[in-house]
Amino acid sequence: MLLYTFSIGFAQKNVLVEELTGTWCQWCPRGIYYGDSLCGTYDNVIFVAIHCSDPMENSTYYNASGLQGAPSANIGRHFLAQETQNWFQKVEQENQIPSKVSMSVTCNYDPETQQLTANVGAMALENMSGDYRFAAILTEDGVTGPAPSYNQTNSYSGGGHGPMGGFENLPNPIPAERIAYDHVGRQLLCDYSGVPGSFPTSLQANQSANYEFTYTLDENWNYNYVRVIGLLIAPDGTVENAVKSPYLNDDETAAPLFTSTPKTEAYANLNYLYNVYFHDPDPGDAYVTIRILEGPDWLTLEQYDGQSAALYGIPSQPGNYEVRLELNDDIHSPTQDFTIVVDEPLSGSWEYVGQRGFSQNSFQVFGIEKDSEDNLYVFGNENNTPALYKNAAGTDLWEQMGNISTSCSVSAGGMDMASNGDVYVAYSDQGDTGHAFKWDGSQWTPIGSSFSSVETHIVLDNDDLPYLVARDVNQGYKGVVFKLESNSWVPVSGTGIYAPDVEYACHQDLVFDSNNTPYISYADYMTNNTLKVRKFEGGEWVAVGNGIDNLYFYQSMALDENDMPYLAYCAYPSYQLRAVRFNGSDFESLGDNLAEGAVSELNACFNEGKFTVAFVNEGQSNYLSVLQYEEEWSYVGPSLVSEGSMDDPCITATDGALYVAYSDNGLQGFASCMKYAEAVILYPPTDFAAEVFGNDNVKLTWNLPIEGEPNAYKLYRDDALVATVTEMSYEDYDLPTGSHRYTISAVYPQGESVQAGPIVVETTVGIGEQEQTRFNVYPTHVTSTLTIESGVQGTLTLYNTIGQPLMTIQINVGSNTIDVSSLANGVYFIKSTQGTTTRILKF
Repeated sequence: MLLYTFSIGFAQKNVLVEELTGTWCQWCPRGIYYGDSLCGTYDNVIFVAIHCSDPMENSTYYNASGLQGAPSANIGRHFLAQETQNWFQKVEQENQIPSKVSMSVTCNYDPETQQLTANVGAMALENMSGDYRFAAILTEDGVTGPAPSYNQTNSYSGGGHGPMGGFENLPNPIPAERIAYDHVGRQLLCDYSGVPGSFPTSLQANQSANYEFTYTLDENWNYNYVRVIGLLIAPDGTVENAVKSPYLNDDETAAPLFTSTPKTEAYANLNYLYNVYFHDPDPGDAYVTIRILEGPDWLTLEQYDGQSAALYGIPSQPGNYEVRLELNDDIHSPTQDFTIVVDEPLSGSWEYVGQRGFSQNSFQVFGIEKDSEDNLYVFGNENNTPALYKNAAGTDLWEQMGNISTSCSVSAGGMDMASNGDVYVAYSDQGDTGHAFKWDGSQWTPIGSSFSSVETHIVLDNDDLPYLVARDVNQGYKGVVFKLESNSWVPVSGTGIYAPDVEYACHQDLVFDSNNTPYISYADYMTNNTLKVRKFEGGEWVAVGNGIDNLYFYQSMALDENDMPYLAYCAYPSYQLRAVRFNGSDFESLGDNLAEGAVSELNACFNEGKFTVAFVNEGQSNYLSVLQYEEEWSYVGPSLVSEGSMDDPCITATDGALYVAYSDNGLQGFASCMKYAEAVILYPPTDFAAEVFGNDNVKLTWNLPIEGEPNAYKLYRDDALVATVTEMSYEDYDLPTGSHRYTISAVYPQGESVQAGPIVVETTVGIGEQEQTRFNVYPTHVTSTLTIESGVQGTLTLYNTIGQPLMTIQINVGSNTIDVSSLANGVYFIKSTQGTTTRILKF
């Protein structure tokens, strides 16, 4: 049985700093920075982070501390509720107060039973009397947990509030896998004020006293990072002195730890990227380094600093690849082991539209639209000013479209596009005033007059009539819908309130069906955070189905081709992605926990009949993910799309292509836009064959491709183009004696297909023998069994579309049956070893 026993004693005065903090606290990164700075400056500071209202909370400790504001701290329990700017000064003052005791702590810990015994001792440095008491606290370093509960809110992100120890370079919030929490106050081992009677009422100089504490550690705590803090509390409730034990594994320093979860998904011919994050609870003078102990040759590791690195590369072959990473701080060398599963190449890809981070400043995306000429528009809040950017079709350039306002601080907004390409935008400013404008390609024109509202969005109906959805300040912030008449905003019905029984309707989404009936989805936060849908019918807003309980802020609605509403939303308190659809009477589930972890902001649309949702994948460091539903859910491309954390995804679909614009936290919150399109497979002709006649002439024949309608066919002899034809045959005359190699491609509006063939012919003798090697394959669209008829015995090879051989087939003269049920759906080529004939198959 492993048992740790150790003791430590101090004659020096140690200063206890107890800080109130929380993951929800936007200014608490300042407390983390100041706390680490104190510990780095003074070797006698013992720091405790008392968490409240987050998963690390110890309510007893929090309530007893008396602290209310975060971040603030009690220093030595002499100086109470001190703001961070006073910490250094108060520690200096506390250091000037001499201690009457030296302290020691002896610990025994059994990892099997999780039983801890801690003996806290004190030796008097002078004669003492009074109600002194022993106390003890358990703290843990390196605490991590899942998003979003362990995300740290960070108002210093972007540097707008000045530098703050590097937190200005981190996103807001800081994803859970990019942060670990140190000094976490896990447990008071007694009352906050100590154990009554645990210390003699009088003690002479050089005499000692001690008290034994016992505790069973929580199974979720890692004892390798847990310490015991022993205290002697003075009669006035202040800390006479304190002592800190080594970690319960008897180490004076803790091992660095990985805080990120390995990315195990990859695809052939697509870049793999795992952003690796790690943390050192005891940074000291050692710099944590990282290296690959085991991994494939295609992987490269690049370390950025003592907290992060990137593991990346492009795999060429599918397969499973074992990886082992190692951290090293000159003492410890923990490892992270995982398997990268590389699948077959994807059928499509995500690519940036123009440059990544195309805006001029940080940008909160409100909407994205594409016009009939393939120009893209993105609207949002750029550095607290409304801004519209345009990407001209076929270019990489994003250009800002005029100036909507130079004095308005934007809080929320939306956009839509008319059938003629005019762009309509609306937004609320920080003064709770709503504004609407139209961009006609050359200038901005106000739409209607301004109005008192928040969460203002604009939507056009099927006739391009603008509608506004907002929360009306003058009507108690109730949800309202207005439409434009004679350049004035008038309520759709009555006062415009679509849900008079709802005191607090927000996070609204307005869409129109094919009959121009408006549907609105919204959150009712006065009734179990319920997601509700209404439509305007018969002159009133009527409920569509029953409400869906336990919404957490984010939801989005889209209608299918039958005008049935589909909704995606973030559930509470799990923060999981869920989806429902209306079946004519009520909403039915399309699945729970679709992202297998927490999500936040999301936006939905339909793309070629598929309900598609773009969302912030909080469980994966706030990366962009896109899911689509067609009888079952699947990711569009890889599960993680963006190169780093992001916010505010907005999605649109047109002509089978998806576009997502978002705030790119990897580039200081600038706007980025990505496009996904299925790879267009340009199929070559089928049944390509050759026949020699007249000794020096060749007749080439072929059939249509298995899919597509080519405009023409290109024929190549010995790799040189000899003809472009529209017919299904071609005769090549007067060939020189010898071997000739023919290939053929199909020409489409999108480009030229790969070449079918080659077929090799001899223009001297042996033509009849070569013809015997031709073979027939059917069916062309294969399900599970392939039939091959051959004139000779030989070998065939099956290839995928990138030329990789997948199967070698031995054939006999006559009919041969081949089982291909193990192959994935796709397009394949089959070719004889004699090289005379090639067939194209689709499974």
